[in-house]
Amino acid sequence: MNESTSRGSLPAGQGKDRGCVLPVNIVSGALALRLRGRLGVASLLVATACYLAVTFLFYGIFRPVNKSLSFTAALFSLVACALGALGPFHLVPIPINNLIFFGAYCLLIGYLISRSIFMPRILGALMALGGLGWMTFISPPLAHYVSPYNMAITNRVAARFRREPTTVEAAGWRLERRT
Repeated sequence: MNESTSRGSLPAGQGKDRGCVLPVNIVSGALALRLRGRLGVASLLVATACYLAVTFLFYGIFRPVNKSLSFTAALFSLVACALGALGPFHLVPIPINNLIFFGAYCLLIGYLISRSIFMPRILGALMALGGLGWMTFISPPLAHYVSPYNMAITNRVAARFRREPTTVEAAGWRLERRT
């Protein structure tokens, strides 16, 4: 078995025609953080739909690298998307942060990137590092301890634009940088 068969190869042009989904996801996600009410929920649902597309695209891209890990990563992302979409409607049956599932997803995708031959390994390391950042939300004290360096700071910046407390601040956690 040669290296391209065992570690996957990306057919020419496969990623270029699908690259517009991620920027739409980023813009709609940023709008969801900024907007309130129905527009905020609509932006969140658009961002979730785009991320579902990204999930399926990544599954297809990384399936040749490792089919079972790519499927497992897709399952983590689907659970995270479902929890994120149901959250504004208060339909989440258990109080768990969907960022934890995105963290597991990013860790697995980072590993798959590092094992592939069609993407630079540094991208895999960066994706895994991002996944570790998301995984800090497993423990609120841990998220607080590393708060300048994980996503909690973004929540605080977005709340300053809206002039309201963040979810983390409303829960009683302070997000001040340690000196």
